[in-house]
Amino acid sequence: MEAIAISLAEAVMSGLFRSLSDLISSTHFNRFDRRDKILSELKKWEKLLLKINASLEDAEEKQTTSRSVEFWLRDLRDIAYDAEDIVDELAYEAQRRQMKEESDPSFSSRLVRKYIPTCFLSCNPSHIKFSSRIESKILNLTARLDDAVSIKNDLCLVENGRGRYDRVKNTLRISSSLVDESRVYGRESDKDAVIDMLMNDGCDIGDIGVACIWGMAGVGKTTLAQLVYNDTEVKSFFDLKVWVCVSEEFDVVRLTTTMLQAVTEESFSVKDLDLLQVRLKEKLCGKKFFIVLDDVWNENYEQWELLCRPFIEGAAGSKILVTARNESVVSMMATCGTYHLRELKNDDCLSLFTWHALGASGFEGHPHLKTIGEEIVKKCKGLPLAAKILGRLLRTKGNLMSGKT
Repeated sequence: MEAIAISLAEAVMSGLFRSLSDLISSTHFNRFDRRDKILSELKKWEKLLLKINASLEDAEEKQTTSRSVEFWLRDLRDIAYDAEDIVDELAYEAQRRQMKEESDPSFSSRLVRKYIPTCFLSCNPSHIKFSSRIESKILNLTARLDDAVSIKNDLCLVENGRGRYDRVKNTLRISSSLVDESRVYGRESDKDAVIDMLMNDGCDIGDIGVACIWGMAGVGKTTLAQLVYNDTEVKSFFDLKVWVCVSEEFDVVRLTTTMLQAVTEESFSVKDLDLLQVRLKEKLCGKKFFIVLDDVWNENYEQWELLCRPFIEGAAGSKILVTARNESVVSMMATCGTYHLRELKNDDCLSLFTWHALGASGFEGHPHLKTIGEEIVKKCKGLPLAAKILGRLLRTKGNLMSGKT
């Protein structure tokens, strides 16, 4: 049970860090008045979490010999759960305000938004009440994080300078088109919906049909794109396919080179963008192509437009599928539909968790672990990445496999 609690602390803190970053960068977050303490306090959270993150590796090593470190990790888990609840509440309120604005003609006008100060629009009594209540929760959580950092310092935990979140982030930057479909749960209807977008020839605006999958970190956007990419119907519909992992650095030369190497099956060392794009344009000419751009962060339209120039000679029906977590990225790129990927249903999340923890899709061989397993999965809140991380951590620890709790 102790190792399970510690693994939970690590996974939940990692998930919180990603969720917090997503919320702050989201366009929904603009619905909050900048005079509120909300943004400044959440920025403090990021800094405090980074300090805590840098010591997690040392804490994991010392918790077996230090009860104080073990208790500190347990406290972190509880703090992270409470912080996640606050982040979820903020995200929900931001989306609610956006829907309210879009449905109310008096707020939907761009001129109203442009010329009436944001603080005036935020003087809605319900907004004021929410801000007051949530600010109290946030300030309390900030104090708890401050205490956690102070205790960390007292415990003399070593900071490694490059914490767990950075390592997880870097790992997530790498992807390929391959997927084990037998180990994907609950995404059948999502896959069908995205394929329908791609097969709709009448939805293109301009020269390129761009469809987008968007959603929070860890919800399974890459996995869904992989399922679509490898679908039999998709394979037969397009003349050629290309998979590109984009990530945070939107390097047009690198991305163009990757696409060119994929369609020619040749290696290119040249770095001249003009030569690369002219060659790629020739290879795509007259072909109905399907390109997946996985994990896109770029919000610079000029860079996006530059990348797309070789695609203009493609045949009608050519499509690009983008996966992104930021709504602003999706708004800039999408021309033929977006698909908002939601969390897994609990049963599907449970199946995913048990596979990674036990190598089985259920608890038939380990009935005594069912209750605790179900409780752990509830904490994953339908996020496939959280279920995988926790399952692998527990499998590595050996507790679930051996039946020790």
